[in-house]
Amino acid sequence: MSKRLVLLSQGVPANNSIEIFYKKAFTALGYNVIVLPVTRQKLFASSARRALKRLSRISYRGLSPDLNPAETLNEIRQFQPEFIIVFRCERLTGDFVATLRGLATHGCFNIYTDSPFVIPGAGAVQMFSPISEYDAIFTFSRALVPVFFQLGAKRVEWLPFGWDRNVHHPSASENNVAFECAYFGSWGPIQEQWLTVLSDFNLAIFGNGWYHLPKKSPLFRSWRQGEGIGVRMAKEIARSQVVFNLIRAEHGCAHSMKTFEIPACGGFMLSNRTEEQSLFFRDGHDAVFFDTFEEMKDKCAFYLSHPTLRTDIIKNALSRIKENDYFSRARSIVDYAERGTMKLSGLL
Repeated sequence: MSKRLVLLSQGVPANNSIEIFYKKAFTALGYNVIVLPVTRQKLFASSARRALKRLSRISYRGLSPDLNPAETLNEIRQFQPEFIIVFRCERLTGDFVATLRGLATHGCFNIYTDSPFVIPGAGAVQMFSPISEYDAIFTFSRALVPVFFQLGAKRVEWLPFGWDRNVHHPSASENNVAFECAYFGSWGPIQEQWLTVLSDFNLAIFGNGWYHLPKKSPLFRSWRQGEGIGVRMAKEIARSQVVFNLIRAEHGCAHSMKTFEIPACGGFMLSNRTEEQSLFFRDGHDAVFFDTFEEMKDKCAFYLSHPTLRTDIIKNALSRIKENDYFSRARSIVDYAERGTMKLSGLL
């Protein structure tokens, strides 16, 4: 009988989502994997009800579980998984998670891919019940380990992001180098401030939500709406000399998915300095880090004028990230589920 694993996602995952990356990784490890989306879509006829829905999402108060318990449990029970992995899904009840744990031979775990700080205090209290029922919480940030203990977790382990072998790899540039600097990510007020400093360069921005920019923003001309997203990211990285990465303020001294995806695609990564990124990459050797606006702009200009140094750093980074793919992360989860020990590879 083949090994079985269930992944529970908040919604139907896209092809370039972390759930699918893990599905492929566990499949490569010999598991028969099914992904079950748990979000229950509802239609709201009036603007008042839509506003109420948005307010409920903010407060996490008075919300029912995301899924149909009986239908989902029956599907999982028939599948007979060795263990179950849930991706976030904060609104599951404690009783439901306890039932999930009983259906899996090696338990039920939660890979929490964001910061719980985005949830207000009243909503965070409601997370006590489900979080305490998981056999372990896996968080991408070491700084969040004590936070999840404060929210009621019994065990918390650090599980960094990674890269997907099929999606993130160097790509031949079809039209040669097109941009001096590129950014891959959604709009945010902090991202906007930092990228504005780079607007004097030939800058390309790939991501969603940049329509929030002020009409007179110099970044408007840089936004490539609908381009360079998902599997198309590698091709645009190949056309960019410097790839800017920003660890958002709410993630503190952690890292992001792009921390590994940019080097895996053969990109030269220029990123704000964080403690965790320094555990994976050496500054000036595998990546280049900055602290201030001035340092970021100066280093961008310096490395644009030194292509040989960029090439050396790209090669070093490709060597560094070999053991930081999702196959390695999935193997660490299996070791933990079966033996209770977490072994991470790819650290300096």
